[in-house]
Amino acid sequence: MNLSLLLFLSLIGVTVSIIVKGRGGGGRGRYDYDSDSSDSHEHRPRPHRPRLPRPQPGRPPREHTNCPANWLLFKRPQGNWCVGTFVHPTMIGIVASEEQCKLHGARVTGFQSSEERMRIAEAARQLVIQNNLVKPSVWVGARNKPECGSRSACPDSRHSFYWTDGHTQNGTDGFGWQAGNPMLEYGYNDVHRVNGISGCVVLSIGRNGVTAYEVWKGFLHGLLDDTWCHATTRLYACGKEAT
Repeated sequence: MNLSLLLFLSLIGVTVSIIVKGRGGGGRGRYDYDSDSSDSHEHRPRPHRPRLPRPQPGRPPREHTNCPANWLLFKRPQGNWCVGTFVHPTMIGIVASEEQCKLHGARVTGFQSSEERMRIAEAARQLVIQNNLVKPSVWVGARNKPECGSRSACPDSRHSFYWTDGHTQNGTDGFGWQAGNPMLEYGYNDVHRVNGISGCVVLSIGRNGVTAYEVWKGFLHGLLDDTWCHATTRLYACGKEAT
């Protein structure tokens, strides 16, 4: 075999080898690329993920301002308070007054401020005039503290009583006493002291809006007086939360 023929056969072998490697030896031919390309571009839908709700800005709670007809609304930091003043057909004590207030879904009320006390006193004064009451007073929800069984036990009388309605903030702002009161004393005719000390409270009312109990000099309209819990009067004040 001559040299020219050997060179020709060698060139043919190299060419065939290049073509075979280009199609199957790990390389990509044109047709192989097109096939892979079609597979890689196949549309595959993504699973739907629910969108989380966006946080909403907080809204302040609605202020409760609804009271029954003819009740007074008092705005308090711990929640608004409604107070109604009533006159009973007969003389009643503090226990019966509590029962009457329960019929209204309320309790015998306390006063958180002097303004509350005087507004209730004025409402009661109108009832006194309408019903021509004599020596009137209003049951309010206050009792002497257990440790205050006498004036000597609690010489600072400003802190000797507390409000019992479960809503009024205890303190001194709503307690406005008649001069020299509270006395925390036993009844004059209670020789055996069976009725206890004057551990309940009434609000004194004057028909003229100035002087209370015309027969007791120095008592003023709108101030508090400690009295015996078995005492009776015709007026009482009820309180409950506004809606």
